[in-house]
Amino acid sequence: MQFTPNTPTNSLRDVQIWTPIGTESVRVQGEHVLGRWGQQLKNFTGLRGRVLVEDFLNVLDDPDEIARFTKIYAPLDSEPSEGAEFRFSLQHWQALRSKFRALWEGRAGRSVSTTFSGSSYDVSVRDRSIVFHAKTLEGFMLIELATTDAKRLRKCVRPDCQNPYFIARHLKQQYCSTSCAEWAQVRWKKKWWEDKGAVWLEKQRKRRSARSVRDGRRKPRPS
Repeated sequence: MQFTPNTPTNSLRDVQIWTPIGTESVRVQGEHVLGRWGQQLKNFTGLRGRVLVEDFLNVLDDPDEIARFTKIYAPLDSEPSEGAEFRFSLQHWQALRSKFRALWEGRAGRSVSTTFSGSSYDVSVRDRSIVFHAKTLEGFMLIELATTDAKRLRKCVRPDCQNPYFIARHLKQQYCSTSCAEWAQVRWKKKWWEDKGAVWLEKQRKRRSARSVRDGRRKPRPS
């Protein structure tokens, strides 16, 4: 799938981005992740129905999860070289993710000017298409983030959400998933009962009592 950033309706301009991915022998060794670039790299153009930066921001702070992400895609800020070895620290990877999280949260729901700086790009024109070749995965995800509608960048309101960063499917969406939305509903109902439940129950009791009095005074209909 080719990732197409937000462009004006009926625009004659078409923008695409891609970056090389592919690794081998990825493993954790102490505080570092080691591996090799693949012998045959692939041209990665994006994910179906979502952007990669969304997945990246939600990777757990676990060395094996960081290695798994690297195994599927690539190191973040290393330019690829087929068969070459790479090595990076877990701390460095987490620092780059913290930078992306700050950029996401800074843009979320706001119409603000943001400057993105990072890896270099090659730009080419094919027919009517403008193609950005991001030389690193970091650069690819910076373009993804820059070209995603800021009004849809969200962080789940649930405090203990494990995957809080998401792109809203509608502009009133506050929770990343059905389970988090259901959690909020349960929490709201519990608080409502704590604050207003006793008053509501008392009103219901008085209504039932008044109804019983009325029914008792009502004369039976003739047969």
